[in-house]
Amino acid sequence: MRTQPDITLVHLQGPAPVVSPPLGCMCLLAALEAAGVRAEFRDYQLVDGPPFEPEGLVRFITDDSAGIIGIGAMVNVLPHLVRALSEIKTRFPEKTVILGGPGPASVAEALLGAYPVADIVVRGEGEEALPELVRAIQAGKDLNAIAGIVIPSSLGIKCTPIRPRIADLDTLPPPAFGRIDLARYNGAVPLELSRGCPFSCAFCETSAFWGHEVRHYLPERVADTVRAMARQAGRCEFGFVDDTFGIDRARADRLVGLLAESGARWTCSTRVERLERGWVSALSEGGCTGVFLGIESGADGVLSRIGKRGLPAGEIVDRVAVLQGRFDPITASFVWGFPFESLHDLAETLSLAAALRSLGAVTPMHLLSALPSAPLTREFASLRRFDLGLVPDLSAVPLDRETTVMVQQHVDVFSSFYYFDHPGVGAKRRMVCRHGGAH
Repeated sequence: MRTQPDITLVHLQGPAPVVSPPLGCMCLLAALEAAGVRAEFRDYQLVDGPPFEPEGLVRFITDDSAGIIGIGAMVNVLPHLVRALSEIKTRFPEKTVILGGPGPASVAEALLGAYPVADIVVRGEGEEALPELVRAIQAGKDLNAIAGIVIPSSLGIKCTPIRPRIADLDTLPPPAFGRIDLARYNGAVPLELSRGCPFSCAFCETSAFWGHEVRHYLPERVADTVRAMARQAGRCEFGFVDDTFGIDRARADRLVGLLAESGARWTCSTRVERLERGWVSALSEGGCTGVFLGIESGADGVLSRIGKRGLPAGEIVDRVAVLQGRFDPITASFVWGFPFESLHDLAETLSLAAALRSLGAVTPMHLLSALPSAPLTREFASLRRFDLGLVPDLSAVPLDRETTVMVQQHVDVFSSFYYFDHPGVGAKRRMVCRHGGAH
């Protein structure tokens, strides 16, 4: 007889050609198990059939589920999640729905105010909050005593005191990758050496979720996880999801040395100003095969305006040239559509992208998204516009008529689907299309 779990944990992300295990949910699953909470896991990435078909999504979440359902999501799936939860709450009002992840957390108050479809939204890290919530719900305790959550109340939407971020990441159990069938995933296994970002890029909301203080795992612990997965599942391809791998050079050097001994192959994201020849050689010799760089713009004025303080645009080509022949892919990512970006600024960006492509880099051009917690969104909120022909690729999931209307009706909930309207945006789009990288 099947033992009923205490919570059904759902990772809600649409199917894609390359699918990686969800690190966030694996960390939550491990924390729940360590706290003695029985949890089952469901990953929507792995479903067959049309993605986000309404009835199928409802069944995926609820069929034989626990009385408590926890759902982790990014901003791009929020319309589909809200529609499914509206139906779930109608059919199963007795089930308690907890939402988390960057998507719900960044718009928690607006989301619960517009759509009373969830009971709780967890803000920030969930490894401590989620087990505490499950036990409190089962015991019928007052949730107002739990820090870091947003809940509906008779007086409106209630935000409990902010929960401090986890200071010592090494107190957390390793991600529970052993609970899933890694053979079903064809993408690299995600890992992290750190959480947090010390920078304040105006278009980004990473620091709003993870904080400005960078907290690290011990490199030896991360290397142990790599070795364990290689032994247990034969997986030797990993991707570090740190926003700036190597922000603590000493720790990164220790980890790179340990990874070199393991034979693992891995990718990372780092800052272009850190690409001096010695560091690049160490990465390559340590098993790094691919590097992601957030270049953003080729115009120094734009870089300064968005707080991307690093190298002047003119020096970026020389730094990226050091990567040539060592890594594949080299991804140099750009953003266009800033309200203060002139056509000349964009021309400089496209010129820089062309120069980097000549070095073998892939240069995606992303339309700026009005991310809810980003400083630029607060500054230019009145310029947000929705157009099915100009949906930022960050939120480019299929929208049918119903979800389109939802996005149009609630800009503060679905802000990431919006771009910033301003003179010249049409001309910019044509320039980017000619470049071959409109997203």
